[in-house]
Amino acid sequence: MLPQLCNRTDRRSLCFLLAALGMLLLPHFMPWSAWLAQHAANTMAQWTLTILWLALASLFCFIASIINHNHMHCPMFRSKWPNFACNLLLS
Repeated sequence: MLPQLCNRTDRRSLCFLLAALGMLLLPHFMPWSAWLAQHAANTMAQWTLTILWLALASLFCFIASIINHNHMHCPMFRSKWPNFACNLLLS
């Protein structure tokens, strides 16, 4: 059974957290060099894609820090252990 959220709007926060985690884990599970060699013909395109990823990852991490601040004041879940797990994810 899934843990219950305190507020319905916390679903949006969880989606942003999962997106931020996905953005940070993306380079570890996607072979960037092979993908860039196939899709980016020159080094300028490679730098553009790298800077784009860095900007998006930074934006999502900034949003995650705001969610962390709100989570410290008003926990997302009703029970203790899902809140603890969320704190670990956010730290």
